[in-house]
Amino acid sequence: ASIYTIACFLTSCQKLAEFNPAGLPVEDVYQDRVGLEGAINGCYTDLYFFHGKIDFIGPTEAGTDSWVNVGNNDIGLALYNNTLNTTTGGIRVLWNGLYSLVNYCNTAIIFSKNVTGYASQDELNAKVAEAYFIRAYANFNLVEQFGNATLSTQSAADGGVNLAPKRNTEKEFYDAIIADLKFACQNLPYTQALRGRVTKKAAYALLSKVYLQRTRLGEKEEYAKLALETAEQIINNTGTFKCALYLSDANRSGFSKLWDGANNKNNTESLFLQAIDATSGLNPEQYNR
Repeated sequence: ASIYTIACFLTSCQKLAEFNPAGLPVEDVYQDRVGLEGAINGCYTDLYFFHGKIDFIGPTEAGTDSWVNVGNNDIGLALYNNTLNTTTGGIRVLWNGLYSLVNYCNTAIIFSKNVTGYASQDELNAKVAEAYFIRAYANFNLVEQFGNATLSTQSAADGGVNLAPKRNTEKEFYDAIIADLKFACQNLPYTQALRGRVTKKAAYALLSKVYLQRTRLGEKEEYAKLALETAEQIINNTGTFKCALYLSDANRSGFSKLWDGANNKNNTESLFLQAIDATSGLNPEQYNR
């Protein structure tokens, strides 16, 4: 303390100028096209932990008559007994991963409001619509698996850490999900250059499913009608949406064509896929799955 006092006396305690060579302020990182699209790339990352691995299967399919886990791992998921709690691995992965997706998407959406480098608003909307879709996907799974959880529209990167979260109603979740998916349906492209990117068919398909699930909260006829109309957008325009059912012929069933290994990577019935890289290991955990 005495050395510090002497130093202050000799230098008049002028404020030190700081220089951070390690990084840029968040608002500078995301202010241009490159930074924003890096944030949108991040929105896809945690999908791997659900679909590149097996963590999604337990919370979404256990407890039914689909299968039984003879190894007794995460047995609570299958039996719905007192071992099904917040320490259960699959539950933790799903809860943490979905909220991580929401945060990444919130970051991209918030900072897209003031980004530069796009030729038009339409071009920007087509890109940020990917984040709207993934946020809707995450919130849909949150409300379906956990009920009236917390609906987050904040980003930790923007100082939006909620230290006192409150539950939202399921209706509030569905209203937000539907709004996000309407934006995605309107602005996403029909095709993408990179495999695994979201397209219009994914947004329409998920919106139809959301409408159908929304019927359990009331207004059944209205939302069932919306679900059908939204699904028919794809069913009646498969050429535009670049998708098609595999049909049976004299030699093979449509079902066998669907599961043919040759159709695995470019399956015409796939509406949204997670592009796990099995060749070069460009996954969050490399070759783990």
